[in-house]
Amino acid sequence: MSLLCLLSMLMCATVSPAGAAGPADAVETAGPGSINWTSGEVYAAGIGVPPPNAANPAQARAMAERAAQMVAYRNLLEVVKGVRVDSVTVVENVMTTSDIIRTKVDGIVKGARLVKKYYRSDGSVEVLVAMR
Repeated sequence: MSLLCLLSMLMCATVSPAGAAGPADAVETAGPGSINWTSGEVYAAGIGVPPPNAANPAQARAMAERAAQMVAYRNLLEVVKGVRVDSVTVVENVMTTSDIIRTKVDGIVKGARLVKKYYRSDGSVEVLVAMR
């Protein structure tokens, strides 16, 4: 999978990560997702785009769905575990010559379920996942 394709899959999703929260539910937005404290569920969204080198439309759609699901799982981990951020800035002659920022999340997602799936006209797929 190309780096460009991977980067485009990591875009922020527009699906509401609050899921099926009721008006009386205590819902907290947490980074790329939300936590429904009333129901005890964590929600996160992900979006995937079809790769340009897919063999056919069916493969492109399946790959976009899989990418969206992986991004949503990563976002679940970010909500539950937080994100580690490392950065290095190099300054020479009062000018920034290098600025590198890396993020990392590490963990295992168990028991997540698909809540919603949206197919967009541009071929991308958006999913909302939840776990207790």
